[in-house]
Amino acid sequence: MKIPMKKLLYILPIFILLLSCNEDPSKVQKDERFKTVYGLERTLENSQKAGVIGDMSKNQCTNIEAMELIAYPNITANKTTFQFNIDSKRTVNLFIETALGDDEFLDSLSTNGVAVLTRLTQHESYFKESLYYDEFDRGSNVISIVLEQYDNGVYYIIYEDSEGNNSCFPIVIQRLN
Repeated sequence: MKIPMKKLLYILPIFILLLSCNEDPSKVQKDERFKTVYGLERTLENSQKAGVIGDMSKNQCTNIEAMELIAYPNITANKTTFQFNIDSKRTVNLFIETALGDDEFLDSLSTNGVAVLTRLTQHESYFKESLYYDEFDRGSNVISIVLEQYDNGVYYIIYEDSEGNNSCFPIVIQRLN
């Protein structure tokens, strides 16, 4: 059966409209394990705080003030240093977890002087992987974490220890090439 070109020109736009109105959410929205990043503390390579981007109070993290958690630099390209303070010897496990960036947060990255050449793409699949596991002494501790194997995007660094404490810290990996 041959469809005349004129009819096809009338039918094709209606077909395209029907496809674009599909209410089926993406895979990302179906996976409830994703947490959203609404803001982060921007830090420089020397651990100096450079301000807050977005609204950190909306992040789905508990933050233990006494631990003085900090990751620097944040925004990073290949590695970050994670610093924390503990009051007794304990085993610490650090994880990296994919997260979604809130649209307002992603938009505010470039308006706050962060060199974002391309918009960070949202992760399509969820993962949580162990980055570091070791025993640490009381006091200030520092861990250098290589992140070269992870794609550009928004993540949470998750802190868990043998005393039952847990916290998380949003981080952005952005390579400009």
